[in-house]
Amino acid sequence: LVRKIKKEAEEKVSTVAALLSTFLFHGIMAYQAAQPRLAFRFLFSVGVTETVLGQLPLARRRRTAFVVLTTIGATLLVAAFPYLYVSERSRLSGAALSIVWLLEAEALILIGVFMKEILFRRLGMIASLVLAVQMVFQDARRLVRLRDLAAIEFSDLPLAALMGVAALILYFDAHWVAKRWSRLIDTRLERWSFQGLSYLAGLMALVGLWAASNEPWMAVAAVLMALALAVAGCRFKILHLSIQAAGFAAIGMARYLAVNLGLETTLHHASLRLMTGAVVAALLYLASPWAAVSDLTKGKRVGESYTWAASFLVALLAWYELDAAAVALAWGLLGLVLFEAGMRIPSGPLRLQSYIALSAAFFRVFFANLNAEGYPGELSPRLVTVAPLVLLCFYVYVRLAEAREEWLDGERRLKAPELAAWLGTVTLLGLARFEFAPDFVAPLWACLALGLTALAWRTARPLFLHQGLFVAFASFFRAVLHNLYQRSYFPSPTLWLGRWFTVGTTVALLFMALPFAFRIRSAAKAEPEGAFLAFAATTLLVAFEMKKGWMTVGWGIEAVAVFLFALWVEERSFRLAGLGLLLTCAAKIAVHDAFLLEGPRRYMTFIILGAAMLGVSILYKHHRALLRRYL
Repeated sequence: LVRKIKKEAEEKVSTVAALLSTFLFHGIMAYQAAQPRLAFRFLFSVGVTETVLGQLPLARRRRTAFVVLTTIGATLLVAAFPYLYVSERSRLSGAALSIVWLLEAEALILIGVFMKEILFRRLGMIASLVLAVQMVFQDARRLVRLRDLAAIEFSDLPLAALMGVAALILYFDAHWVAKRWSRLIDTRLERWSFQGLSYLAGLMALVGLWAASNEPWMAVAAVLMALALAVAGCRFKILHLSIQAAGFAAIGMARYLAVNLGLETTLHHASLRLMTGAVVAALLYLASPWAAVSDLTKGKRVGESYTWAASFLVALLAWYELDAAAVALAWGLLGLVLFEAGMRIPSGPLRLQSYIALSAAFFRVFFANLNAEGYPGELSPRLVTVAPLVLLCFYVYVRLAEAREEWLDGERRLKAPELAAWLGTVTLLGLARFEFAPDFVAPLWACLALGLTALAWRTARPLFLHQGLFVAFASFFRAVLHNLYQRSYFPSPTLWLGRWFTVGTTVALLFMALPFAFRIRSAAKAEPEGAFLAFAATTLLVAFEMKKGWMTVGWGIEAVAVFLFALWVEERSFRLAGLGLLLTCAAKIAVHDAFLLEGPRRYMTFIILGAAMLGVSILYKHHRALLRRYL
């Protein structure tokens, strides 16, 4: 300080001399120390002396002297307190050391701001980094050892409070100080350093949450911190807070999946897994509107990821906490809630999540619910859990079909309304298949086909006509494969379960759908399929039920009836079907019946079939002009 510097080389010599003098002096004192507990007083006093000397006007006029003396002084002040911590007579704890370092670091940063001196600010940042290392690897490590010794997780509220204060101070420096005195921060390195303080504060906050929370509640605390950071980042337009919020949310979710999901303990007769999971999911939903990072290209996806994580967690909780039969219903209700939220906000990701939840519930029904058995005298669990899902699917269809908002155009192009309606119809088919007696499934499906066809005529929506045809085909194959084929080996125990009654009812219901099909033929010319199914089912029923030798007679009567019906409804396809069956009867007589039938059955077959063909010929001549229009 006293030496007068004239050249730059002389300044360098003075700098080296000052550093060597200080370091070697401290090295000798440490080597020859007779009382190590006095090291705190020694280092503290020398640090104060160096710092004061660095602030003298004589040092301020020489930049190098000011920097060297101030740096050495601040370093010694920070280094002095660990010796006080290890002193035998000391009553200070490691937390007290962290408090002192925290105050020193903050003092250096504020002095650098008020004095407009970058050196102090850099020293404060270095001290903050040293503080973080001390708190994480010393204070937190001590708590880890204590928890290991106790073999149980417990809270350390003083340490958590210290971590919280340190996090708040570092957040204050990183965002308020850096913004308030932004003109002072004119280098890229210093801007990065202030941003680093924000993430250092996040680390302190995470360790504080860990110290304050025992095992089940750490996930809740992390997501709660994510909510606070997301709100602050959105409110004050701070990118780094939003990024940290996403990190805390990810930590909370990972902690829950790794720890809480396997918990079987209860609190006040309530499952801790359910309690903590519900809170975590609610916080994620609550934080999602605030979580969008506007400064990023795809910042909105961050908020959407919150809702995806929350919905996945709710579905997972339903899987773990509910009975097997109730899981599908819970997923369906989740889909309904997400759908309504997505329609009201509006939010495409929420609606997409609802579609996935409903689809998962649909597949779950066929793996678990339809095989569920209840107790006698009570409602079947499959009826209680599956029937509401059918209503949910059709509710979603109606809402989407009647909505006119432009933001639903993409979902309309992807046929989301139609998909919801098909899920409801197929689920209803499955419920009827397992809930009622096997012999009544085909008539019930035919009744559903009749209802869908009538609904298609009433609403003028081709979707219901397509579903009606699909269900009609399913009813036909069910009647053929079960009621006709299987019952030929295992006869029905009662008349009501016989083939005449069940297949006849199916045929009648399919024919009853024809008036509605005729009225909508201009919109979709698909009505002959339903009639052909009834015609084919009747033909097979006659073949199975008529005694040997009388099948040809039954087919001939059926052919005449179909031909008369064709004249009544003026339908060319029915007329061709009747004529085709009549010709089949003639061929059967020539190839089979004429050689194998004997007695009354032979001549009765010839007489009845001949009369039928003669009657059809007469009708054909009398209605020639009418029939030519349908050729």
